[in-house]
Amino acid sequence: MKNWTTLPHEKLIAYQAARRLLSLVRRLPAGLGARIRSGSMRSPAVCEAAAALDIAAVAGGCAADTADAGAACARRVYALLSGLIR
Repeated sequence: MKNWTTLPHEKLIAYQAARRLLSLVRRLPAGLGARIRSGSMRSPAVCEAAAALDIAAVAGGCAADTADAGAACARRVYALLSGLIR
């Protein structure tokens, strides 16, 4: 039996929200999603991820509800990371 404990970063809301955003980005078509996934989830990459989801939705590469969820998640991650940076 494995003894798993929660690591400190796993408790951070910003970390949890960034993971959620990444899971949404992974739904993008391979070429577009790969470039976003290869970047870190710092503020500029968060904006890039939200834009990629939006563009993919307009182009038919992902569902509109996925893009909307990504935009909401990106706003949350951006706000949380901006607060931590300050």
